[in-house]
Amino acid sequence: MQKVLLSPIISPPYEGVTQHHIYNYTANPSIGLPNLIATDDSTYPPLINGLEIFQISGVLDDGVTDSNDVKVLALLQSTFDVLRGWSGDPCFPYQYTWDLLSCVYSTPRRVQSLDLGNFNLTGTFPDISSLDALFRIDFHNNSLSGPIPSFLGHMRKLEQL
Repeated sequence: MQKVLLSPIISPPYEGVTQHHIYNYTANPSIGLPNLIATDDSTYPPLINGLEIFQISGVLDDGVTDSNDVKVLALLQSTFDVLRGWSGDPCFPYQYTWDLLSCVYSTPRRVQSLDLGNFNLTGTFPDISSLDALFRIDFHNNSLSGPIPSFLGHMRKLEQL
């Protein structure tokens, strides 16, 4: 594996604190944490007291989930206020897949089911036909109005409605 130098040597002041910022860097599991190496004149091993890694992103993050699926989920959020709590990547990491949906863990990840029952959704349902990996949608106990959308008949993988 090729080493990537993220920054110059950081040497915090005695009994002090140093902050170091790295921008526009994408971490992945194969990189791991930074290496801590004692300086030549040190009598103690290196020590790190705290490390904080975070990313600032929009409400919906177009990460590893299919971008068309993310766009449809954003449409659902703008249509139904109750869904505005969704944030981040819908299908990643798998331990934190959004509530109310399940995903196929392919590349890219795809939304395969939506459980929108018991949310008192009202109005007409928007066109979600580009969720073409969807096999199950649950709408029970809502107050949706209008005709049954014709796009549902064209969703080839949809098995349960």
